[in-house]
Amino acid sequence: MSREIKFRVWDGTRNEMRQGVNILICSHTGRPQWQHGYNEPEPMHDAKLLQFTGLKDANGVEIYEGDIVRLGDNPIHEGTLVECQFSQSRAQWIYSFLTGQHKGKATDMVDTWRSYTIVGNIFENPELAEAA
Repeated sequence: MSREIKFRVWDGTRNEMRQGVNILICSHTGRPQWQHGYNEPEPMHDAKLLQFTGLKDANGVEIYEGDIVRLGDNPIHEGTLVECQFSQSRAQWIYSFLTGQHKGKATDMVDTWRSYTIVGNIFENPELAEAA
């Protein structure tokens, strides 16, 4: 089974999310750079690479690492906010509960029966994670 590998970039210097960019490693400095189209590459000073989880929300929008989604289709967790993360120790996608009865815990993000709705991400909407 193959899956689509793609990324978006949070540019902390400009405080904006960038998609559809090329990620390059400078041969002189070894530092990452991003390039949009045929423009000159620009260094990434305060950037975070965010990987596509392979899942889409109820509206067909791709879910990336760092997205905050509202869970649906489950009487126990419906309406709960979670943050999508990659667990190095588990080597898989997980979501960390921000609200609800399991707040502060995490579980596998393998529920193909579950529906998700993206409500923001931890970079552009930090208040969602902080308020939770």
